[in-house]
Amino acid sequence: MHGRRAMVLYMALLAAALVLAVLPGASGAQGADQPGVVTFSVGDPVVGTALSASLMDPDTVTAMTTTWQWSRSGTRNGSFSAIVDANSASYAPVEADKAFFLRVTATYTDGRAANKTAAATTELPVGVPVRSLVKNTQQTGTRTVKV
Repeated sequence: MHGRRAMVLYMALLAAALVLAVLPGASGAQGADQPGVVTFSVGDPVVGTALSASLMDPDTVTAMTTTWQWSRSGTRNGSFSAIVDANSASYAPVEADKAFFLRVTATYTDGRAANKTAAATTELPVGVPVRSLVKNTQQTGTRTVKV
């Protein structure tokens, strides 16, 4: 009976090891390393209003390993320069950021590798809220016409 229990336990452990070897993102997986994704909190980048970034990686981010760096550029796909002391997941743009695009880069370790990076860039430059890009076509009020 002891031999049979040992064989069942061995088979269960072997099956679990096979599952870990096949499933992407599982700890110890043999599949491809999955990239991380950085997303912003909702809202347009506006001077004085904090943006918050968050990181998601299917390979599970290791606790306490993420570092952040915010940078800015005059164009969305241009060369970005680091913003001094902007190194947390949240950043409140200042006047010097007005009309610049912001990018935040996360450097982290996940269940598969160390020193991975993921980044996100704002869709709009700082200080240009979407609502200002849409013209108001409605007119309200009263008009007096003399005949």
